[in-house]
Amino acid sequence: MKKPYRRRSTTEAAEIEAKLQEASASRRRESRRGPISPGKYLSIHQGKMDGLYDEGIVVDDDLQFVYDEDLVAALWGKIYFGGEVVLSVRKYFELQMNGNKQQMVTRRYSYQCHFDGKTKSEIFRYDNYHEEDLHDGHTHPHHVHRFGRSGKERKDSPTDMEHAPFLDDVIREAHNECIKCASSQGKPIAAKPKRKK
Repeated sequence: MKKPYRRRSTTEAAEIEAKLQEASASRRRESRRGPISPGKYLSIHQGKMDGLYDEGIVVDDDLQFVYDEDLVAALWGKIYFGGEVVLSVRKYFELQMNGNKQQMVTRRYSYQCHFDGKTKSEIFRYDNYHEEDLHDGHTHPHHVHRFGRSGKERKDSPTDMEHAPFLDDVIREAHNECIKCASSQGKPIAAKPKRKK
């Protein structure tokens, strides 16, 4: 005997749809971690940055991508949000050959959110610069350091992470810090002109 079909409530259907979308997004994001061609990386990076500009999260940047076919590739520069808070980016890639195609993998990175032009002004820093010599509570190469208003590292820092963070996620976090900073000072975020395409 066939069981009658049970119609799901709209709440159940919405929950199932949300779980499916979350799982799909997780699979897509995990696939971004493997080796990638320099051209594809730049295409994805440019698309992400264009989206962040369109959302008004990023107002300017001076990021540079340097590529040497024989040695290494690097991405570095600053991202501006219109307030005093900036994100300094340093990302280094190892180039590898896969058959006759060149691919690259992130080897070192540092994403430092800080007040522009001020010393001891870090807010947070994601990095893996201690990979070879884990120390001072570092039990995993990927971690985030968080700093208090005095510029000193907080006691609950660093926090280990399973994977390197995605740059677009760090950019959103830095933008949120910029908003917090501006609202605590009672200042609006002063928008800089958007980059020219």
